Amino acid sequence: MVIRVIFMLVMLMGTWGQENARQRTITFGSGIYPWENFALENAQVKEGPRGPVITLQDRSGSGALPGIDLFLSFDSESVQQPNYRIDTPLALSRQMSRLGTASGVFQEGGNPLVLTAQPSSLFFPGNLWHDFKIEFWAYLPTFSEGASILTWKGAFRRGRDVVTQELRIGLVGRVMELQTKNFFQMPQRGAPAEVRLRGRRPMLPGRWTHHRFQFDASTGLLEYFRDGTPESSIYVTATGREGGQIFVPLIGELSRPEIMLGENLSALVDEFKISRQIDSLFGSTATYDARLGAPFGFATSPIVDLGDHAHTLEGIDWETRLPASTQVSLQVRAADALDWSSGRRPQMNGSWINWSENRAASLRGRYFQIRLRLDGEGSGEQSPVVERLQMRFSKIPEPMTPMFLALKEGAEIELSWRPVADDGVRKYRVFWSLNPNRFEPTHFFTVDQDFGRAFSWDNGERPRIRFRVSAENLRNAGDALAAEAFESGRLLYFAVTSIRELENGTGATIGLLSPFSEVLSGRRKLE
Repeated sequence: MVIRVIFMLVMLMGTWGQENARQRTITFGSGIYPWENFALENAQVKEGPRGPVITLQDRSGSGALPGIDLFLSFDSESVQQPNYRIDTPLALSRQMSRLGTASGVFQEGGNPLVLTAQPSSLFFPGNLWHDFKIEFWAYLPTFSEGASILTWKGAFRRGRDVVTQELRIGLVGRVMELQTKNFFQMPQRGAPAEVRLRGRRPMLPGRWTHHRFQFDASTGLLEYFRDGTPESSIYVTATGREGGQIFVPLIGELSRPEIMLGENLSALVDEFKISRQIDSLFGSTATYDARLGAPFGFATSPIVDLGDHAHTLEGIDWETRLPASTQVSLQVRAADALDWSSGRRPQMNGSWINWSENRAASLRGRYFQIRLRLDGEGSGEQSPVVERLQMRFSKIPEPMTPMFLALKEGAEIELSWRPVADDGVRKYRVFWSLNPNRFEPTHFFTVDQDFGRAFSWDNGERPRIRFRVSAENLRNAGDALAAEAFESGRLLYFAVTSIRELENGTGATIGLLSPFSEVLSGRRKLE
């Protein structure tokens, strides 16, 4: 009784292991399929709370949008800026952000963020400005007098004198203020020593607010907007109003090429931008390029090779964050073979199918690929975020191996075996070889399980399939060496597999083979 129970447990464990082996998952976003290996089109990989994520491509000033001088999304500690070198570490908060996946953390008494201007930047010594815009999101838990969002100090020579300069954007009471000293200098004659522009409405602590300062060099108008609403404005002109001589910023030739963010500041800052163009050309708070309408982008996975053709896509699970009016859609395709005609990199020629659960059963193959489409909303402020994606596959069981093989020697060699008890099996492959340990995958005969030529009864009780091998068979199959060996009476080896034909969704079929049968050997009897 004990032996019988143990035997049943072993059988159950074996069955569980077999079923478990038929399930397989592929996870994108980590492991061997990280987001960094995806082909991205107007999309990018950012650092998220639990690792890398995919979002729309932000307007980071990588060269595609020359109007942006500096853009800090604060989504990653590793930042590459074409116009500035970041000389101090970024401190990030992944628990709170206005846009993207993180924000910059600044603590009063801590070190500010120092950036060194490169020759291509606005703040490089000797540069003359025209239009400009400085904007950012700020979360202020408290209001610290004198806290600074942006600080720059410079100098230039006037005759024998050295004139100092300053630009500061920071807190005065509960409003934001832009203050300059000898910043607007060209043309020099009559330029104002100081320019101040501050908000009118007191801010409330503990909420995100958007701040934008912009200057129109064609009119001399300097404006401040809070949350998209005008707060105050002045004309930097000789008359102090529209018309008259206009003064524009000049970065003195004696200036140090650096700016500081967050001096004496206790706050979170997000999406900090300095632009060479004002909002007549760019949206006021857009992080993603929305000039042609709601932005969208694609992320295409590498090709997944499951190792054989017997896999069916059962389902796709994903983790996304979808702000209002954004969405993520998914396409998938499958194939049994790859196209190598374009060069060393294989391609998949299958058509993309819009993913839905009711299409899962029709997607079967060895190779799979997915494509994500990310759609933002019309203002360009928000992007969908894809954190993880997992594909679930089931493996079609292999057909049963042919059993009870027999071999009869004569002028021809006759092989016979019992047909496999599987409704999906209608054909078999008979492999031959001159070496029992090496069967070539192309050396086989296909035998139909019909009820005529190949099908007979054994002793009137059990059906058997019979196939005769001749030298002519081998020669017609293209194996002249085996045909010659057969005719001379040398020993040949044979093994049989059953075939289950599978549909691949395009009308064609592919054969799923069983494991090899036992190997039999025999030779032609010479007369």
